Amino acid sequence: MPTSAVTAASEALRPAGPWVRRVASGGTALDRVFGWYYALSRWADMVAATMTFVIVVAFTIAVSTQVFMRYVMNQGLPWPEEFARFALVWLTFIAGSCALRRGYHIGIDYFVEKLPWVRVKALFKLAVVASIILLLWVIIDYGTDLAQRASRRTTPGMGISQGWFHTGVVLGAYFMLIQAIELGLRAIQALVDPVRHAADAAPAVAAEER
Repeated sequence: MPTSAVTAASEALRPAGPWVRRVASGGTALDRVFGWYYALSRWADMVAATMTFVIVVAFTIAVSTQVFMRYVMNQGLPWPEEFARFALVWLTFIAGSCALRRGYHIGIDYFVEKLPWVRVKALFKLAVVASIILLLWVIIDYGTDLAQRASRRTTPGMGISQGWFHTGVVLGAYFMLIQAIELGLRAIQALVDPVRHAADAAPAVAAEER
């Protein structure tokens, strides 16, 4: 897991893609929208990847400390197990945005990828992205309400507001929303100009494979 976090962080720091370069060299209004949003999504991915790495390190330290205190010193601490649950919630949703950007989530796209028409494939992908955005919006809406309600209670081990547990869900959903919108923009680009989209996607795929 730490290795994956380091890999995600290094990928987030790679040079900007063709949309950002096209903005720098001048382009259409649509190019500028894509370019600036692509820069925003890369920044969000870098922040999420860094947070993922920090959470993994903190989780490892907390669990290792508890194992040592309980089985070596025979005196367990009250906070590490609670912190581990807290960290897993944050890790699941924060790292989920990194996985969404890289296409690491489980998906069945065999038949869609076999379609010979780029625009039809783009329509399918746009429909999937729209459903993802809708789901994330529901998570943000209900998660925010739940975090506000839970903030009135404190945890028994660490003595902090329980709202922090649910804040990780909302924050991770926002990170994933940023990446989902970029996926939608890529699908729109494929609808508007399939040739340019294929030219832009080729170096991106090569970078991911490295």
